[in-house]
Amino acid sequence: MIPNEAWIIAKNGPVNRIPHATIHRYLQTIGVQRTAKIVPSGVSDSVTIHLYDLSDPQRLRAASAETFPAPPLPAYPIAGCRDWSGDAHLTPKRE
Repeated sequence: MIPNEAWIIAKNGPVNRIPHATIHRYLQTIGVQRTAKIVPSGVSDSVTIHLYDLSDPQRLRAASAETFPAPPLPAYPIAGCRDWSGDAHLTPKRE
């Protein structure tokens, strides 16, 4: 049996806004969002959880990953490891 649902769990850091928007536009084209929840974090950016119903064959034919328009992924402004407290701290520290 082929699953007809997709759970999307994503961190809400600023650097993820463009990829998240693209993924959600695609999933809303090929399916129906059934539920969503934002889970706050005490130490980092919040997380969102979305459930998409992908059971409608007509909607599934509306787009494919190969044909869906997607902007290029943005690059992190700095290379290397991230501060444990979240992506909100992506600017280099000045000494």
